[in-house]
Amino acid sequence: MIPAKPCDRVSTVLRVTALGFAILLAAPRAQADDTCLTGTDPIVSDDADQIAVLRAVVGTACPCASYDGSEGKTHLNYVRCITRQVKGAVKNGDLRLNCKSRVKLALAASTCGLSNSADKAPCVQRRLISGQVFCRILPLGRCVDKIGRTRLACTTNTHCVDAGDDNGDYLVNRDDSGTCVEPTPTPGEPTPVPTDVPTPAPTTAPTPTPTTVPTPSPTEIPTPTPTEQPTSTPTAAPTPAPTEAPTPAPTETPTPTATATPTATPTPTATPTPAFCGTGQPVPDVVVNLGIDGEEQVPSGPSDAAPGQCLAQDFNQGGCKLLQFLDGSVENYFDATNSVDPRACTPEQVALEYHWRIFRPPLLGGAMYSSSGITGYHSPILTIRHDSLPSLIDTAAQADPFWRVRLTIVPQPRAGEEMTPAPTVLWFRFEYQQTTVDLQTSTNCQTGGPCAPEFIHALPSVEPPCTDF
Repeated sequence: MIPAKPCDRVSTVLRVTALGFAILLAAPRAQADDTCLTGTDPIVSDDADQIAVLRAVVGTACPCASYDGSEGKTHLNYVRCITRQVKGAVKNGDLRLNCKSRVKLALAASTCGLSNSADKAPCVQRRLISGQVFCRILPLGRCVDKIGRTRLACTTNTHCVDAGDDNGDYLVNRDDSGTCVEPTPTPGEPTPVPTDVPTPAPTTAPTPTPTTVPTPSPTEIPTPTPTEQPTSTPTAAPTPAPTEAPTPAPTETPTPTATATPTATPTPTATPTPAFCGTGQPVPDVVVNLGIDGEEQVPSGPSDAAPGQCLAQDFNQGGCKLLQFLDGSVENYFDATNSVDPRACTPEQVALEYHWRIFRPPLLGGAMYSSSGITGYHSPILTIRHDSLPSLIDTAAQADPFWRVRLTIVPQPRAGEEMTPAPTVLWFRFEYQQTTVDLQTSTNCQTGGPCAPEFIHALPSVEPPCTDF
């Protein structure tokens, strides 16, 4: 049973205390933007060099080619290996903490250690309506265009960041082109091939033939008589020339130009006229940017789900489950940006509000959960920072260690609309692992008990999802 007033479980005093604690820890960095690779703080200028050095270390310690999917060489083993290298670089001062999650997510999104990795590749995708660009590791047979989305298989790359990030910010998003970025070694390889092929053929063939053959014969033929015959012939040619260049012909050219002008004018005026292109409830489109075979991290509906993956769309059953657990040592994103408003003809006409809520499973009381590390409850993207939730494995949840997520998409009234469509509710569930927060630690941090500074993301939320929808 879901509590009637889930927001009452955290007092205002605790929220203020948590907010003060968070501000205190963040105070030294509040003056400048030190976002990894893209901030304005001078310290950001070292990020690119630090990441390049780390990539070389990872290439030696965790060589992608040696992770072939066999026992001890799976994708999970690869992710654990790069995690150790990234954490070690941060600990040794060779990588800024602000770059930790971004670099780890970028390196994890790869074919390294996946079964049948030769048949998989980074698939750079662009959504046509929103313009969003992203990359997922997909089987080659599935990396094909579909309605509303273009897909390109970047078979020369093993990592999504190398395939789709063409502006160097270690993200694949709408700031990138949506095409495959050629890996740095390959631009040097094609250059020698074209230079060797054309050089021998054209240089030897044309040189001997034209220089010797045409020189003797043509020079003696025009000298004797033909010089006087062309002078008499062109005198007769100008007479018929004016007769064949009639002046009435150009009079027909203005006629087509007049007809072309009016036909082009009505075309653009017809497009912006419709205010509504359809009716109905919003259609949710959620992508979980985990980076480990990301296409499987889409909460799919019963029609395309794996057997046993999807249960009833309610709190008790929890809807569809993600096929892979969420890695609690990195940031995770629930992205509903591309949910469809059937009424809208253009992206500017989309009028939707988003409300995310997370619940414990029924055997743990079913209470709504929020923490300071989870943000964006009322936006299209819910961000879950590392160690924001406890793992529910080996707890009273027993065989149901899945967190419940409820996304409510609410259409906003639009001018000229007789009736606003009803909201759409999507339930899905996920398992959270590799987190340093256990259930007891989470309870302490949430209720004002002892909570160490490293568990700051488990503190009560300063952005509570208190409104019922």
